[in-house]
Amino acid sequence: MKKFLFILVVSLFLNTNSFAGKAKPGSGPLTFTEKEVSDFHIYITKKLNSEAMKEYGVPGFSFNRSDKGFYANHYIIKGTYKSIFQWDSRDVNIGPEKGLCSSPTCKIFAKKNKIVWKGAKTKIPRDISISELKMILKDLGFFDGSLNQNGADKKTGKVSKSTTETKKVNNKIFEGERAIALKWDGYSDLIAGKLTFKSSQRVGKINLSLPNNDGQCQGSYTLSEKMGTWSILCKNEMSASGTLIWNMETDSVTGKGVDTKNKTVQFTVSGK
Repeated sequence: MKKFLFILVVSLFLNTNSFAGKAKPGSGPLTFTEKEVSDFHIYITKKLNSEAMKEYGVPGFSFNRSDKGFYANHYIIKGTYKSIFQWDSRDVNIGPEKGLCSSPTCKIFAKKNKIVWKGAKTKIPRDISISELKMILKDLGFFDGSLNQNGADKKTGKVSKSTTETKKVNNKIFEGERAIALKWDGYSDLIAGKLTFKSSQRVGKINLSLPNNDGQCQGSYTLSEKMGTWSILCKNEMSASGTLIWNMETDSVTGKGVDTKNKTVQFTVSGK
């Protein structure tokens, strides 16, 4: 009976004039703050219900009143307000594309774990770190903040560092782990991964997962004074190699090259 009444209330809610519009993917300039990146990271990586959303303190609404959490369906932009919306598809198959959006300013930023703003169609891995997410958002033009700022899990209070540092000399990082964002022709999604490095020895290792379950890739790079070389080999027998440039002022790295089919591969590694 409660389930029936809930569906009835929602149906009446949708039939009001204020909820007559249907939301579509948005376009135009859009910038995420540090807090909004953290909220979007929770949307991507956490299975939610109404109680969990309260505990995480994220903006939005969930129709999931059960104890079992599942990934939210849409990340919505309404004007400058960003929020998570979750429809319980088992009971209430509604959403912004079917009318639950209060005004023409309500637009869709992401469907499930795929960014659709400005036609991006960028699928985000569910296990992505907040630093890797910042790299992707920055590359797409949605974030202009620090890539290395620490983010805290709102439920546990634990801090997840965007770079794992093991040694510093005069504030220069010599060993650790950083996020890498890679574009590979043939893949529409931006590929996120990790790079472990030893700046003092100017060598490092590259690890990333290809979209579409195409497998893992591993590789390495070697730096000279400002330039270097890199190569990766993937389990689907794809491989790529090229050159890279080390920006000594920002400690960031950019690379480019081609794979065995002469398709372009480009990547960036966050700096200090």
